[in-house]
Amino acid sequence: PSVLVDPSVNIFNVLKQNDVLVHHPYESFSNSVERFIVTAANDPNVVAIKMIFYRTTEESLIVQSLIRAAEAGKQVVCLIELKARMDEERNIHLAQVLEDAGVHVVYGIV
Repeated sequence: PSVLVDPSVNIFNVLKQNDVLVHHPYESFSNSVERFIVTAANDPNVVAIKMIFYRTTEESLIVQSLIRAAEAGKQVVCLIELKARMDEERNIHLAQVLEDAGVHVVYGIV
């Protein structure tokens, strides 16, 4: 079983010991990627977070963590793909929400 399943294990300590390969959908996205970003946003030793979004929502725990990190003074950079199969309007809105929170947004190629 994956070491990422146990929420009591510090994800950064795991990564200091070994590389971790996460295979979706066989391993939980929330116990791996989402947990990594949430932990990074809350960790005082993390100074920057960089992400790429193709399609997501403002309610996403990752988006909320990026906003919280930017508001806490971390450098947060996010590339948002504008052309995302019928989600263009949502992505433009999300980009504005992130920029308003202090995230540096880079737009994908139109």
